[in-house]
Amino acid sequence: MKPRSETDEGRAYGAGGGSEFTVAVDPANEGVRLTRRYDPIIANQVAAVYVDGREAGTWGPTPQAGGGLWAEESVELPAELTAGKSEITVRNAFVSSDLDVNEFTYWADSRVGGETRRTDTMDVGDAASETAHGYAITSPNWEGVRTYDYPLGDDQRAELAAAQDVLQGLRLRATFDGERTVDAPLGEFFGSGNATAPVRALMYGIDAEAAGGPVLTSWWPMPFARNAKVELYNGSATAITAGTAEVTAAASRTHAEAVASGDAGRFRATSHAGPTEPGESWDFLATGGTGKFTGVTHTMTGELNRNYLEGDERVFVDGSRTPQLHGTGTEDFYQSGWYFNRGTYTQPFNGNPTHLGGLTGCAAERDCTGTYRLMIHDAVPFTQSIDFDIEHGFVNDKEADYSTTAYWYGEKKPTGTRTDTLDVGDARSEKAHAYTSDAPGDVTSLDSVFDGDAQHPRQLTADTRATTAPVSFTLRVDRRNEGVELRRTSDQARPYQRVAVSVDGERLPDWLQPLGNTERRWLDDTYQIPAGATAGKREITVTLTPAADAPPWSAESYEAHTLGG
Repeated sequence: MKPRSETDEGRAYGAGGGSEFTVAVDPANEGVRLTRRYDPIIANQVAAVYVDGREAGTWGPTPQAGGGLWAEESVELPAELTAGKSEITVRNAFVSSDLDVNEFTYWADSRVGGETRRTDTMDVGDAASETAHGYAITSPNWEGVRTYDYPLGDDQRAELAAAQDVLQGLRLRATFDGERTVDAPLGEFFGSGNATAPVRALMYGIDAEAAGGPVLTSWWPMPFARNAKVELYNGSATAITAGTAEVTAAASRTHAEAVASGDAGRFRATSHAGPTEPGESWDFLATGGTGKFTGVTHTMTGELNRNYLEGDERVFVDGSRTPQLHGTGTEDFYQSGWYFNRGTYTQPFNGNPTHLGGLTGCAAERDCTGTYRLMIHDAVPFTQSIDFDIEHGFVNDKEADYSTTAYWYGEKKPTGTRTDTLDVGDARSEKAHAYTSDAPGDVTSLDSVFDGDAQHPRQLTADTRATTAPVSFTLRVDRRNEGVELRRTSDQARPYQRVAVSVDGERLPDWLQPLGNTERRWLDDTYQIPAGATAGKREITVTLTPAADAPPWSAESYEAHTLGG
């Protein structure tokens, strides 16, 4: 069940301001009811109402409701101010508010002979309607458009609560070759954790309006070598008495052999739920091994103001102390913005299929949001480990209840191994790795932290060198390698460091690092050396030649991470 949604333009006025307009009424009226649609996220809105210059009533004070909900209130205009007139001029004057007084649509209903009928509609923000009604506003401080829902009735909320119990309590489980790799809430696995809402994603979907009941479908490839088992476990309080299920399988010798050999990762859906912890980010996935992160469905419950959506996502791969991805906000990660203020939607790679306020299926005085993002074209690979998390609030400071299902392919065995480390500035390490340069730069100590985690900064005190001259060094690798990842720890105080790269005399593409930070100066960054330059070798010689137009090339250490093998 989905709440009724409306899109409307509106305006708001602040202290000392107000609005004025005319509306048509029935001359035979015995009084007029004036109704206003407004955004209740701003609490305690109060404005005086005047009809043809005479005080007639008051808007508010309005209670606060969850973001994304419409509210309406009415003022009864007495017949002594309206009778015998075909139109009236309404003036609203700001009295008080937590911020301002907003208005989107006004409706005038005339009472005649004991019955009420609509005699006019004033649509704020619509140029034609504003002109026709002589609309004017003073001390304006906002204008824009909102797509919000209307509250559900008691019976509808009860029906929705029962559906949520099933979506969250019924779990989909899948076991391949004796290993359970999928254990997720039914609704969340298919893209919507807190309501049976339409989902039209690339790898799964929900047909919420299908004849006979909702149809949930998934197209994730799930390879296995010998056998597979798919189950539904009912952990809800609702008895499941009817329904159908269909699983499609097809033989593929190539896939079976790849899975059996460990060359192909198994499909996995990793879920967990509970309250967030102050100061601690929420993990989508934290695991060792090798694989690719390909998406997440996220169910959130938090404060009415939705400030929990300020949380940034960070992805740390293969033990790196610098995040490979660092976002700017939760709704940004789901490829939207402004707290999803254009309403719910569903797209192939991302969606916000549900938004429920306290009057539309969420707990009282709480806000519920459901999102998903598929990372197919931008999957995050890892060869040793991954820690993919997201903040709740600006600095993990907003209390919330989260549930997430992460989709990924992988195995517990790592395919990447650190095989050698050169400690720059350490004489013994430099000698052991044949570190040479005509002008290697002075050894200087740096005490700073890495980017990425304000609550738990990764501190490091170590020696560095920075040079504009070529440097050369050797690193051990596994001769069975399928390429080597060269990781540098450096001082990023100066951005756009760039070097020409050669491995055993073979010229490779430049290594460019555009990042810079003068406060959190430590940086881990990587360079991928292809297998054509490393396969079959036990040792490689790396030469780095700084670009003439770039800042000095900084390094605290170099690590060789052998891939494959």
